[in-house]
Amino acid sequence: TRCTRVDIRQGQSGAKGGDLLSDGAKVERIDLTTNVAMGKDNVLAYLRGVSSQRIGHSIGFLYPNGRTVSWTPKGNGQGGRLQYRKAYDKAFEMDQNLLPKIKRLYGDQSPEFAYVQRVRDYCVENGVVRMEQELKGEFLTRQNLCYWGLFDEGRFAELHREFLRIDEKLKVT
Repeated sequence: TRCTRVDIRQGQSGAKGGDLLSDGAKVERIDLTTNVAMGKDNVLAYLRGVSSQRIGHSIGFLYPNGRTVSWTPKGNGQGGRLQYRKAYDKAFEMDQNLLPKIKRLYGDQSPEFAYVQRVRDYCVENGVVRMEQELKGEFLTRQNLCYWGLFDEGRFAELHREFLRIDEKLKVT
């Protein structure tokens, strides 16, 4: 349920502690994603290009296979404490993770497997890059975005638009 108020929890002696207590749902993590079509055979060049861009204090890290970029404060590819942003080749990710899982669960002759293959083929044909960011609990608390009902949810769209503008500084031909 939506929160209508947040109170400070009292300690055992009646003194005010630092813990907050709400009457509704507290959000611990939000994942924001967008799929962007770069055109067939343009994914690797796009990922290489955006990996050179900074987002605030975060530095881009292009994984050795060239198919994933992540932005972290140290630029080493390890997930950030507050936010974790990444962009990756969606078709490659589906080949590595989803297709084997669906094949194992349903078999390679199943309608489920055929559907996932069609989606993967679409991603290859259109050069789909998944832009993804995780907003972690500490970030949500710092930004007053953790108590559902007590914040403007449009703030998530604003944060995601900021991330999606990563390629505006690039000149791509």
